[in-house]
Amino acid sequence: MGIAILSQSQSADLDRLSEFASRITMSNAARSFAEAIAAKINKSDKIAIVCGGGNNGGDGFASAYYLFCMGFDVSVFPLRTESLGENPAYFFSLLQTESIPIRSDFIFDEFNLILDCLTGTGIKGKLRGIYEDAAGKINLSGKIIFSCDIPSGLSYESLTSDGTIVKADETFAVHSLKTECAVYPGKYYCGKMNIINPYFPKSALKSIEYSAETYDSSDAQSDLKQIYDYAETVHKYNKPKVAVIGGFIPFEGAALLSALGALKSGSSFVTIFTDSASRIAIAGKIPEIIVREICIENIKSALSKFDSIIIGPGFGTEETKKELLSEIIKNIPSDKTIVIDADALKLIPEMKKYLSKIKTLILTPHEGEAAVLLDRKTSELSLNRINSAIEISKNYNAFTVLKGHDTICSSNDYSYVNTSGNNLLATAGSGDVLTGIIGTFCSTQKEIMRRIALSVFVHGLCADLKKQEKSVTLSASEIPETIDAAINYLKA
Repeated sequence: MGIAILSQSQSADLDRLSEFASRITMSNAARSFAEAIAAKINKSDKIAIVCGGGNNGGDGFASAYYLFCMGFDVSVFPLRTESLGENPAYFFSLLQTESIPIRSDFIFDEFNLILDCLTGTGIKGKLRGIYEDAAGKINLSGKIIFSCDIPSGLSYESLTSDGTIVKADETFAVHSLKTECAVYPGKYYCGKMNIINPYFPKSALKSIEYSAETYDSSDAQSDLKQIYDYAETVHKYNKPKVAVIGGFIPFEGAALLSALGALKSGSSFVTIFTDSASRIAIAGKIPEIIVREICIENIKSALSKFDSIIIGPGFGTEETKKELLSEIIKNIPSDKTIVIDADALKLIPEMKKYLSKIKTLILTPHEGEAAVLLDRKTSELSLNRINSAIEISKNYNAFTVLKGHDTICSSNDYSYVNTSGNNLLATAGSGDVLTGIIGTFCSTQKEIMRRIALSVFVHGLCADLKKQEKSVTLSASEIPETIDAAINYLKA
């Protein structure tokens, strides 16, 4: 089961709905935070806890109390001690009662660890004044930094205006991941993510309808059971059949990689449709893959035999290809799973009315292609990736796979953030292989969102397994050969 991802407004709603038990939840969160920290450090380590004047500061005061009770040497650096809210004031009074050192010099030389409890999800805009100064001193300290819930200053506004943000070594999220922490670039400031349980009231949790979550190995293990659930007497015609349209000179390899991804993930029949010159270049390269010349006059009949149709790998963007794509989309069987990738994504913004008839449409852009789909700057998408993926899905009546370090799989109202993969996937052709896996896994049109997310996870897992083998490079053609190992890893 993935971890819920909450937006700033959803986090605020959860706090509001839990208000009647807020002191208990603050105490629970602080105790969980303290226990998680205690498990990671030595008893001799000295801890500086920097607290703001809001509820995140209250978490810090309460955590200081628990760590002190556990026998740790703690000192608290509050930015404000007057006009505190009821709960922060209560926990601050405990520090005074226990004579826990309270300091105002913000000199951290003697400490091993700094707990960042300056601001939480309620921050408006970027850090200013004493908060910005404190965050800057934390970053310059050279100490290990643990942030409570979210690194202080991390917000959309800070990311877009070069604001000061605490750079944590680890972040301890309360109950759920926050949107800013779930994906890059915000994730960069979080370090290793941990989840702590504040035991929010069940009545509050039931009232929150979150719209995003992570997709992890337990999800993949569960969903995989539906993919290869074949009877012993299954016939090859009952397994996925995938068509790939593309591979035009000089990009024949892109179509081959996509076809190979489909083949190695379980398709029984894979056919590449391309032009006559490319057919000569591709045919026979992989014995199991059929290569046919594309013919618009009978394209609908030819494609009707397949469950999934992939369009785009090695397609090209010149005007003749745009005309070809328009004819393909006009004539494509609308009851099939249609996956559009690569060059074709740059050509479809003018073809929305023809795409709308497709029952199951999957778009797989990277950020540059997503910018074309939304007619927006790439930099704008990079700072708001989850919402951008959902917006593409709404605009094109499609499922979207927004590729990147944290690939996002979205419908028009829900997203999964992938948790597998690494920088070995940053290689030409990697996305073509992913498209082939999606074509195979989504051929039945059942549980499409989950099957898309599974495809992305398996693709990433291939790179993770290579990393475990100490590989420092990975070519796209190696990924299909690792799919079987990834599947067996999840089945183990």
